[in-house]
Amino acid sequence: MHAASLPKDWPLLRLADVFHVQLGKMLSGKARAGISPKPYLRNKNVQWGAIDTTEVIDMDFNANEMEKFRLCKDDLLMCEGGEPGRTAIWRDQIAECYYQKAIHRLRPVDSRTLPEFYLYWFRFAFDITNFYGIAGASSTIAHLPAAQLKSLTVPVPELGEQRRIAAVLSAVQRAIERQERLIAVTAELKKALMHKLFTEGTRGEPLKQTEIGPVPKSWDIVTIGELFKFSSGKSRPKDAEEIPSADKPYPIFGGNGVMGYAAQHLLDSPALVIGRVGVYCGCAHHTDGAAWISDNALYAKWVDDRIDTRYAREFFEFANLNKHSSRAAQPLVTQGILSSIKIPLPPKNEQRQMHTALAALAHKIERHQRSERLFKSLFSTLLHQLMTAKIRVHDLDLSALEARAPEPAGAA
Repeated sequence: MHAASLPKDWPLLRLADVFHVQLGKMLSGKARAGISPKPYLRNKNVQWGAIDTTEVIDMDFNANEMEKFRLCKDDLLMCEGGEPGRTAIWRDQIAECYYQKAIHRLRPVDSRTLPEFYLYWFRFAFDITNFYGIAGASSTIAHLPAAQLKSLTVPVPELGEQRRIAAVLSAVQRAIERQERLIAVTAELKKALMHKLFTEGTRGEPLKQTEIGPVPKSWDIVTIGELFKFSSGKSRPKDAEEIPSADKPYPIFGGNGVMGYAAQHLLDSPALVIGRVGVYCGCAHHTDGAAWISDNALYAKWVDDRIDTRYAREFFEFANLNKHSSRAAQPLVTQGILSSIKIPLPPKNEQRQMHTALAALAHKIERHQRSERLFKSLFSTLLHQLMTAKIRVHDLDLSALEARAPEPAGAA
């Protein structure tokens, strides 16, 4: 991509004519042991469009350095190394904060420059299109020196258009963040409900102590081996596709769930599936009908009549089967490992009630995840089209995105 693809009414200027650029303070052993420690940001704290303050450490700054390197609201912070160009805006998340040499600070030269617009421009130029020919983390170029950064050209739309573009993209970004918050809150609700159900059940019975903790008195404690016999799946079909079609309608299940679609199926009916190998070993899934099971997963080929497989899938998620995997270089869950793991066994109708309650929350999570994916796709499309004049901002009306979606209790 080159400058000719940008709107023709946007002047191009050197970045140094639009922003004052300042690298942060060099880290040193002496500074770490100083007498005036102050919080400072590192490369890892600056993510695309967000400052991660979960792990901020201190370094010594003297009076001159405090004046030079103190962050102010609306400073743009750009990674100099690691993933050169990754940018976020400082919003005074910490009352007094500084930054180290792995980060460039960009401050507008004058009031005609809106930091929010350039946050999105840099996302477009570095992350989406590689406009400057400086790839991210996969590039052999590990750094973006200040001299090179200052020499880059940036578009300078009139301030009103900067504001309108930033407002449109911010509206979509807020919609994404709202879905992320809803996903997190609903996941926490499901986690809490799991603990309550697998400890207390649904009938308000007195509890008894067992080797896996308190459970209702009427429940049995059995092993997975008493209830299931598992078998490994088969190699993923070579002609598998990423999306389903009339010719390839059958989902292929691996350790992390559906990994494609095939023309043939290994199983005719719904089944319990467990990741067998790798980082997703122990993850439990349930097919809805005919499906193919890949060789990095196990499936239940025999099931005892006392157990509902959808209840079992919920309990396996709660129990985190991955913690039982072999600690080899490649984590592994086998029939032998699974057989000795204990599982509570309520009456079958209570198992179904528990699954129904948990599935309702799982479906809410899936809906929010679908919405999140749609908004992310919309963001990428709008970002590209706005920055290349495929559409102009005055043609857009995204007021519907600002309508607040209902949120579960506990959402911010």
